[in-house]
Amino acid sequence: MSGRAQKTQQEVALQPWADGSESLRSEAERFLTYISTPQLPCSRALSQAGLQDFTASTAGAWRVCLDHMLTASLKLQQERCLVYTFSMVKRGFEFSQRMSEMQCQVHSFGLTPYKQTGLWQKGQVQHHALWLDWHERRPVTSSQRRRSPSKRLHQIMEDFGHKKIDVLEADLASAEWKILESILVDGTVAAVHQLILAIHLHWPGFEVSGSEAAVVRYWYSLLKALEARGFRLFHSFKDLQKPQLFLHKELFNASSSYTLSWVNTYWMY
Repeated sequence: MSGRAQKTQQEVALQPWADGSESLRSEAERFLTYISTPQLPCSRALSQAGLQDFTASTAGAWRVCLDHMLTASLKLQQERCLVYTFSMVKRGFEFSQRMSEMQCQVHSFGLTPYKQTGLWQKGQVQHHALWLDWHERRPVTSSQRRRSPSKRLHQIMEDFGHKKIDVLEADLASAEWKILESILVDGTVAAVHQLILAIHLHWPGFEVSGSEAAVVRYWYSLLKALEARGFRLFHSFKDLQKPQLFLHKELFNASSSYTLSWVNTYWMY
């Protein structure tokens, strides 16, 4: 394996090879089965279609499990729920709208908010020209001021004085693997109750290297590390509108994009 893969092994433990053969097919089959198999029941959900029985419709990529929202901060602590959304696609607005209707405090991050909707003017959503990163960035110099600022999740939370996030939704355009690794390694993931993450499988992702089989093993290892920290998958959406590519190839009947939703069963806030 590459030097990058060796470093990863020291940070997030790599899972054993699927069958010892180190083959792409074995790794891909294990990974795709894993992301397609819910681990936690959810009877009531919030989605793009609004409130619905979980099995009533498969329309829309994201889901928030209300079974757990109603037994967490909203019911027991009687405080306003806190939502972060990182997205450069239209569905980020739809998610913000639905969560604001739930009376949640919504913080949206990215370069282009959908200001014409009126949500920002009414103060229902707070937008920040800030992006999520996996590096510790140095202070921005005058020559870099035109670039969008980016910070790690723990830095953003510290800046806003937030100790927990009820729902974090993110479509990070292939940076999700490195960012997921970073919040696993530094422990910030423990402050997230529900995680909705778009994953992109058409290429390894930023700063992810190694053979194709090693890349898929790395993806799987990150998701297993998330499971080890109490996260249970309750919804998986396969995007049939995206190219049906897996590491640049038409393989395994896989889409290039999935949206996965988890509940953190260890969440104590």
